[in-house]
Amino acid sequence: MEYKKASYTDFISDLQNIQSSLIQGDFESLKDVFIFRDRKERSIFSLNLAITLFKSVDSETDLIREAKVLIALSDSIYDNFLLFDRNTYFSNKEYLRHQILSILHQIEDILCDIDNLSPRIFYGLKMSRFALSLDKPRIRAELSAISSKLKRVGTSNKLRELIMKTVSGQLKAGKITYGQIDKIRKVLNRIKFMEGFDNTAIEKVLVLSDLDPSAIACYLIDRSRYSLLEKESLYDQANELVKFKEDTDILSILIEKYQTNEFSITTKKLESYYRSQSSNISKKIKLHRKEAIDQQNYQGNRKLQVNLPVSQFGLFIRLAMQVGWFGEREVARTFEFFSRNFSTSRAMIISPESLQKKSLDVEYSTAKKMKAHLIQMVNHLNQHHNTSKL
Repeated sequence: MEYKKASYTDFISDLQNIQSSLIQGDFESLKDVFIFRDRKERSIFSLNLAITLFKSVDSETDLIREAKVLIALSDSIYDNFLLFDRNTYFSNKEYLRHQILSILHQIEDILCDIDNLSPRIFYGLKMSRFALSLDKPRIRAELSAISSKLKRVGTSNKLRELIMKTVSGQLKAGKITYGQIDKIRKVLNRIKFMEGFDNTAIEKVLVLSDLDPSAIACYLIDRSRYSLLEKESLYDQANELVKFKEDTDILSILIEKYQTNEFSITTKKLESYYRSQSSNISKKIKLHRKEAIDQQNYQGNRKLQVNLPVSQFGLFIRLAMQVGWFGEREVARTFEFFSRNFSTSRAMIISPESLQKKSLDVEYSTAKKMKAHLIQMVNHLNQHHNTSKL
């Protein structure tokens, strides 16, 4: 059979024979498979096989199924190859080792050609273990080099930890797709070739990568919390929160532009945090405003303190009204005046309604004490102004 006439089906058949020989440990049959392949004319390339694969299927579903079969064969060959490579010693081992690695590389070439023909399908495929064995060490080495470089230029520990967690977490996942690895490579390249290593620029790269939205959102929220804690005044905190909202809005627009998913976890978490913090600060501002108004009421207006309880003070005002000191038609205004300008030792702020109510709901003990005060006032007049003779 001439190699140039070989079809994708023939290639799969070769893979199945290699797989079977490896599983059975039949190295003579394995050698025969590769000798047979070497006799074929080498005019066909992985792209031709990929095109043949595309022509042999009727739908994207069929293509995905065939690609998964190809990856499953690759995984089986690779796993059994590792056992064979570590534990077995025989003649022509290096030849077979070279041939197996070549066939695994050819499988990856076919998958990469699928990427050229249909990237959407390729990026959704689970990555083969052989491809991961090649990419993981490279990514980890590059990640370590970038982390060391960021440390030298003074990038914050939290941000470096986020980069390590975001990328390493993806590599530890049970199912890694070709699309995820592509995202990781792009993120590392953008950071690697960035000028100045600005924290904000790095954060933007991570947000738009969508590698680990929850971790990235938590980092941004924690950073905002620390920034708010550093602000002493509510005014500065409110301004900081407004700036956070503006940055979040910009990120949200970019996320919608650069990410295909409709649901952005990062945006949702940031917006939820902003609403919560805005509500808290609004409540604090209202309380502080009320406190400021209260302070103004008894300090700005210089209230005079009366050495009487509110109940006795209210009764005194009522008595003064009843003897005609104040007009009986000006009841509300009278109590409002005393409320605004006077306080007691226990009540710096007296509401007009409370003062007026207590002037009517008079208990016997209150009336008795007020009578004692009035008698004391009469005695004072008698003693110092000789009114007892009148």
